[in-house]
Amino acid sequence: MQTATNKTTLGQIGGIDSRLDPGQMFTLVVSHEMKELGQHVLVCTVGYHVPPALRNSSIPPEDPTNPTLRTIKKFYKFIVSNPLSVRTKVHVPRSPSALLNRTERNKVFLEVHVQNLTAKPLYFERIQFECPEGWVLADSTPKGLLDSGSKANETSLRSQDMRQYLYILTPTPAATPSFPIPYPPGTIIALGRLDMSWRSSFGEPGRLLTSMLSRKIPLPPAPQPAPAIPPHLQQQRQQPGRPGSPVPYKTRPGSISRPMSPGPSGSISGSLAGVMTPAAGTTVGNLPGTIATKDVQVDLVVTSIPSTIYLDQPFTVKCSVGALASLPSPPPDQLIDTSEETEKPTRKIQLTIQHTHHTSLRPVAPLPAAQTMAPEVSSPRALLSALSSPGTGTPRGGISIPTPDLGTLLQSDLGQPQGLPPPYSDKAPLESPVFLGPSSRVLPAIVISEPAPIPTEGPLVQIGKKEREGKGEGWVDLELEFVAVKGSGIVRIGGVRVFGEGGGVLGEWDVLGEVWVERGEGGLN
Repeated sequence: MQTATNKTTLGQIGGIDSRLDPGQMFTLVVSHEMKELGQHVLVCTVGYHVPPALRNSSIPPEDPTNPTLRTIKKFYKFIVSNPLSVRTKVHVPRSPSALLNRTERNKVFLEVHVQNLTAKPLYFERIQFECPEGWVLADSTPKGLLDSGSKANETSLRSQDMRQYLYILTPTPAATPSFPIPYPPGTIIALGRLDMSWRSSFGEPGRLLTSMLSRKIPLPPAPQPAPAIPPHLQQQRQQPGRPGSPVPYKTRPGSISRPMSPGPSGSISGSLAGVMTPAAGTTVGNLPGTIATKDVQVDLVVTSIPSTIYLDQPFTVKCSVGALASLPSPPPDQLIDTSEETEKPTRKIQLTIQHTHHTSLRPVAPLPAAQTMAPEVSSPRALLSALSSPGTGTPRGGISIPTPDLGTLLQSDLGQPQGLPPPYSDKAPLESPVFLGPSSRVLPAIVISEPAPIPTEGPLVQIGKKEREGKGEGWVDLELEFVAVKGSGIVRIGGVRVFGEGGGVLGEWDVLGEVWVERGEGGLN
């Protein structure tokens, strides 16, 4: 068999001592697996020796050293086309309930479309998916379909028909990390091969073994090229002024504008806010409401959540919060060779969890009555005296101090950690059940002393060794209690924030899970 890339010998019969008598026939049956598409040539070569009496002296021999040798060759050309079209799609979990489950979030859903491209129906004898190391195939076929008597109809595929298969791949326990390990962009993850065998209407066998099916992590988008126009010209182009209009007044940074002087409209508190700068030694991550820049990473896992809840009946959601951080280095005076066991250096991480509500549920404080600025406040001395000694009721010429919102007041009255932002978020579900308990809670300290475990098989072995080098992890369990007071059907529960020791936001989850709400028999509604 000859193809565009190789040449293979399929079989041989006879030999130098074989003799073919009159009326006798040699039969040879060969089989060959087609691994290439395109033009194929089957070459049949017959070599024989002619007796001296039957030699034709007019035809020169093919081999001068062996004048009795004669050769006949036949060429049978044919084109091999793909009998099946196999297309795949890879899906990963996206729902909040799956992303917060340690088992469900690592699953991969492989969608396979098989189409018959031949002109005759095919009858499948086997369709098997072979997983590589680190993956386990879950059975996604309904039990009723396997028990039904239509198994023959399910394994046949008519011409140009298409059938869809779904394979659920779950990593083995040895390949599942306790703390999620992100794949670098561009990583190719091997998922397995699809092995299919069938027969045609005349019983002709066929087999197709696909190449390694894989999933590719997308690359980050390419950065936009820098514009050729300078930034100051871009601002002028975006905000063109009217001809003849005065130039807007600009105040110097850190200066307080006089109340009676022309300038941009704004409150004095806004000017004072521009003067406030972070103290020396603090990072942006230590300020409330910002992402911390420390080496601590957090993860949230929902270990137990009811699938069905009832109105006006409290229910509990069990969670685990994990922290991944660098291990402390041993003291320099510690001896390497010692007979006594030395205590390993440990690191304690203190976390605070906060439950968030939708911003529309935030109580609005009543706005103070608008006061007219008196003329005597226009002097700098009067302005400084008004700023330094504000009264309970805003006097004439004073400044109104904004009243803190109800969430901050409740947080202070209940003795919760100070310096945290209000427990409200624009992304929190509006229909979430009511959270029972204080909005913020200090979790028990997480002690890290051992290196973080890494997978021992699967695609994350090499990535885990690099990502988890010199790091350890720890977990703490907690319970959150809710009660549904309205709604029915599928309702989302949310959300939570996790703060570090400096008050920086280490992680935020908009939704904790999804539950089914039903009207209870003993409820108020």
